[in-house]
Amino acid sequence: TDGYLYLVANKNLYRVDPVTGEADRIHTLSTKANDLDFLPCATGPNYNGDQDNDGVPDVFDDFPTDPALAFERFSPSEDGFGTLAFEDLWPSVGDYDFNDLVVRYRYREMANAYGDVVRLDADYFVQAAGAGHVNGFGVELPVAAADVRSVAYSRRPGTIALAANGVEAGHTNAVIIPFDDAKAMIPGAAGFVNTEVGTSVLTSATVNVALTIATPVPGSMVLGAPYNPFLFRRDDRGREVHLPDAAPTALADTERLGSGHDRTNAAIGLAYRTAEGRPWALHIADEFAHPIELRDLTLGYPRFAPWVLSGGTRYQDWYASPHRVSSHLFGQE
Repeated sequence: TDGYLYLVANKNLYRVDPVTGEADRIHTLSTKANDLDFLPCATGPNYNGDQDNDGVPDVFDDFPTDPALAFERFSPSEDGFGTLAFEDLWPSVGDYDFNDLVVRYRYREMANAYGDVVRLDADYFVQAAGAGHVNGFGVELPVAAADVRSVAYSRRPGTIALAANGVEAGHTNAVIIPFDDAKAMIPGAAGFVNTEVGTSVLTSATVNVALTIATPVPGSMVLGAPYNPFLFRRDDRGREVHLPDAAPTALADTERLGSGHDRTNAAIGLAYRTAEGRPWALHIADEFAHPIELRDLTLGYPRFAPWVLSGGTRYQDWYASPHRVSSHLFGQE
């Protein structure tokens, strides 16, 4: 209603004159922002209305009629999904095509009027499953398993032993298992899914996992997303593949660490990397075009190897469209 546009970039909030385009920084946020929300109104908002009497005015309350909830935050964003891609032949390098399991994720945390997290919802779907093995997917969360009141799965992982509150049994930290068979998520799946040239693109179902926390967690949880995700084989639960330098869970078979091409060294915090530093799992907080079957990731993404060798300091946009070779990527060739 003041006639200005507003722009958020990282931690800065700008007011933009819609006529001249001039932007003035008017506020610095305490953390980076994923989205900028707005409230369309004909007159000034009512800052005194508070239907649920939680102390948060309705104009700022994402749940104005629920006194237990006040705010919601998303990762990577309300409308977008991040990507996790895995090479499942760890501790061998394998074909290094990173399409054995490609998972898309989005997290939504819900906090009370004090900003403490009381619920975490997650949506996952499978983008590709180019593996001969039956692979499952799990996530270790930064919440004690004993502090979780309940976990509700829209699709229950049938082979996983769950504790009474819904987390996977046998862990100190809460571990959720969105699915234990990636191809079972995809109607019509047979053989390799969404990895071979000339094949139809199949669409995965989406599984929702809703975790309710008994002891509210101070601060924001989604800032730590994607947490500690991992691939595992359904017939070999201990064979976990994690993001580089992440820790295996309590159910992982740690005897494989440091074997084959893996050079895990807990003493220096090195895990799930080759001698050259190459990982077996990738996290992209955006869309990711995965390689075609049997195409090494470095063919489609020439800047990947120098990014790894630099320790992640150079070519941080190695996966962006201007730097990739589309002929090696599924759906892009």
